[in-house]
Amino acid sequence: MKITMGDIESEPGRVTYRGLGFGEATAGAFELLPYRIELSVAEFQSAIQQAFDVFVEETQRDDRLTNGSLEIPALKRHGYPSFDVLYDASPADLCTIVQDFLFLELLDGLLGNSLPTECQFAINSLEAIAFTENDVVVTGAAYAIG
Repeated sequence: MKITMGDIESEPGRVTYRGLGFGEATAGAFELLPYRIELSVAEFQSAIQQAFDVFVEETQRDDRLTNGSLEIPALKRHGYPSFDVLYDASPADLCTIVQDFLFLELLDGLLGNSLPTECQFAINSLEAIAFTENDVVVTGAAYAIG
């Protein structure tokens, strides 16, 4: 995994994420800078697969209880697939679902072992997840801390 904060390459243990207020404006309290996380598909899978599969099961159960009124179209269209099935069928839909519903679980899977007292940066938002030829790229805004 390679993490870049602005123009600075950082170690994963030096990066955390904003739990409360994630994605919200910082009201000028912090200067935001772009970040980029590049990781292998295996690292992405390890970070999010279990949470994704549980999310799909819960969503399917909820959709049955509500007669589909809360459904997520991409999950229904693909038959409430596992991570592996959706990765093979539609990586773009997989990225969208993780970005829209499981962004904190992804960040926790990638950065959950960071000690806040040793962190230099905090991720404020996740703006995109995309598969490249061999990797997964996560981008958004972060700020320096400490």
